[in-house]
Amino acid sequence: MTKIRLGLSLKLILPLFLTFYGGAVIAGYPEKPVTLVIPYKAGGSTETMARVFSVALAKELGQKVIVRTKPGAGGAIGSTEVA
Repeated sequence: MTKIRLGLSLKLILPLFLTFYGGAVIAGYPEKPVTLVIPYKAGGSTETMARVFSVALAKELGQKVIVRTKPGAGGAIGSTEVA
């Protein structure tokens, strides 16, 4: 087999292998409820969209999704909680 054919074969086979391997690795994720932290005040558009998104995300993941608002300091408090 020439080097070109070997390279092309690897480029075609490797993505398929990684696709199946990646699915096996994350099969049990997430095991705990997921928390979305919103660094802005409650009742704003960001929080409203997060709550709509959390319903769809909970269905997709099969896990509870919690939306928590942490306003203040221009978003620094919420960002610090995530970090």
